[in-house]
Amino acid sequence: MQITLLAHYRSEDLNEFVEYYNDNINREKIEILTSALDKLNDSFDEGVKIKATSIPMVCWGMYRVIKDKKNTQKYLEWLHNFIDTYDTNEEYRQYCNGAGTAGAVMVEGRLNYFKEAIKNM
Repeated sequence: MQITLLAHYRSEDLNEFVEYYNDNINREKIEILTSALDKLNDSFDEGVKIKATSIPMVCWGMYRVIKDKKNTQKYLEWLHNFIDTYDTNEEYRQYCNGAGTAGAVMVEGRLNYFKEAIKNM
C-alpha cells in the first residue's frame, strides 16, 4: 500500500504512515525536508503560538516552496503574518476548532489553505 498524504492524526494512521515511510525512504525528499526545517528554525527566535495541528502545514509549506523552487523569503513573510494573525483568522481556524480536527475534512481544509497561499506566491 502506498501512502502519499496523511489524512488523519489518529495513532493507527500515524503508525501506518511511519511504517510505510520507514521502508520507503526517499533521500531527495529527506534533504528538502531537512532544509525546510532548518530554514524554519532559523526564522523564529522563540516559540510559535499556533495549534499543534497547524505545525505539519507550516513544515509542508516550506518543504513545498523549496521543492518548487519558489521564494522562501516570501513564504516566511507570509508565514510570519499568518502566525501574527492566527488568533483572528477565522477562514483558517474553522479547520482547527472543535471535535474532528484530526479528520480528513479538517486536515484537507488546513492543507488547502496553505496550498492556496503558496500557489499565489
